Amino acid sequence: VKVARCVEEACEGGTLVRHGEARCFIEGFKEWLEASGKEFPQPAEAFMPELVRWMSLESTMNKYRDQVGLWQDGATGAHELRYVTLEFNSSFTPPKSQKRTEAVYKIWEEVMLRANGEA
Repeated sequence: VKVARCVEEACEGGTLVRHGEARCFIEGFKEWLEASGKEFPQPAEAFMPELVRWMSLESTMNKYRDQVGLWQDGATGAHELRYVTLEFNSSFTPPKSQKRTEAVYKIWEEVMLRANGEA
């Protein structure tokens, strides 16, 4: 997504996302795992315990608390990942005509459909 092209006049710089203006928790998680000598991606059984451990760090919470929705069952103590969000600063520069806005919107929709299909 960070390098998705946008040749529409309403986009700046030829990409949908302004250069370097994306925030994704998985990149921070990967860096932390690798700095800890652990593999990425994690095996399925290790993912949740490692994610919970990482999210309990103050530095992680300060940066990613709005991107990762963890829920803990009060009875069992088990954690569940309820949602994740990714943040991008679009290169789209309003105000633009409806025609130009719709063209960029369609590109975003195509990019997100592809990204979700790969998830």
